[in-house]
Amino acid sequence: MGAGIAGLSTAAALAHAGFPVTVLEAHVYPGGCAATFRYQGHWFDAGATLTAGFLPGGPMQLLGRAAGVSTWPVRPLEPAMVVHLLDGPMVPRWGDERRWDVYGSLFPQSLPFWHWQERTASQLWDFALRLPELHPRRLWSLRELLGTVGQWILQARPSPRLLADLFRPVVYRLPADATFRRFIDAQLLIAAQATSHEIYALYAAAALDLPNRGVVEVAGGVGGIARTLVSTIERYGGTVLLRHEVTSIRRRGKTWEVTTNRGLTLTGDELVAALTPWGLRQIWYDAPSSFRARLTTPPKGWGAFVLYLILEDAIVPTDIALHHQVVASGPLGEGRSIFLSLSPEWDSTRAPVGRRAATMSTHTQYAQ
Repeated sequence: MGAGIAGLSTAAALAHAGFPVTVLEAHVYPGGCAATFRYQGHWFDAGATLTAGFLPGGPMQLLGRAAGVSTWPVRPLEPAMVVHLLDGPMVPRWGDERRWDVYGSLFPQSLPFWHWQERTASQLWDFALRLPELHPRRLWSLRELLGTVGQWILQARPSPRLLADLFRPVVYRLPADATFRRFIDAQLLIAAQATSHEIYALYAAAALDLPNRGVVEVAGGVGGIARTLVSTIERYGGTVLLRHEVTSIRRRGKTWEVTTNRGLTLTGDELVAALTPWGLRQIWYDAPSSFRARLTTPPKGWGAFVLYLILEDAIVPTDIALHHQVVASGPLGEGRSIFLSLSPEWDSTRAPVGRRAATMSTHTQYAQ
């Protein structure tokens, strides 16, 4: 259930391995938070607008290998974005060696921080791409996890301080420069949904590594990744059914029974629920009481206020970066930090000739 990236990736890998797969999705487009929708001849990214992970040996290459995707519809993108600090400098986020010139000229005192960040992120990615099972439920998988950790320690030789960074907010590693700290907080907000006082250092190191992780522009919008996975599932004999919202899940002996809002009932030996635990709780009527008791209310978090814009191409400067973060003074979010993404000039599928599609968003407390 669920045709977000998690559900589609799982289904594509299973279909490629020869399993009969059916994906059920409530929406009219696949992709979830990484979908692209059509309006008046323009294609807009519904949620995520920046795509990464396409370095050789990176997660998207691993997914392609598991799912049988030989090529993704993407082009490399540099810079990943430009950050505009309205009370400070304009900071391009390059993924190549130009980043060091930017750090050295704009924030020279930050160089030790960036060296720590990149070294730490490299070690974390090395560990993550070994695909450890982080929550083992069987003795053999626990032994496998310990073996993976031991092998990683011998090869990566992480600093003993790495363990401390698992429990300390990253703010303790930042230089005292208030402008630089605001820049880091703004970057963490879009990459990790919190700021330096709230995010542990290890997670922050990985989140800030986004521009170094193979940032690309997707032909047809971010939803091109989801559409590629859908076509892959179908090519290997699977089925993706849109406009089918699952309304109930029940266990019948050793078989799962799933019913949708359109009267379709499916049964199967295995069920993958690629949706939030709170969404699952609402439709899994015979879920264990221990599961239901843990999920009474969702945790607090950010929402987004989004504008989808149609621009005349003539007003867009030539060779402008496609992604921009604009940061004003005051608490972040609520219009004081804005992310703007433009459709590429080369992608004629996103907008009619002479126009560009743009998405502009700001974090907001959705409870308001």
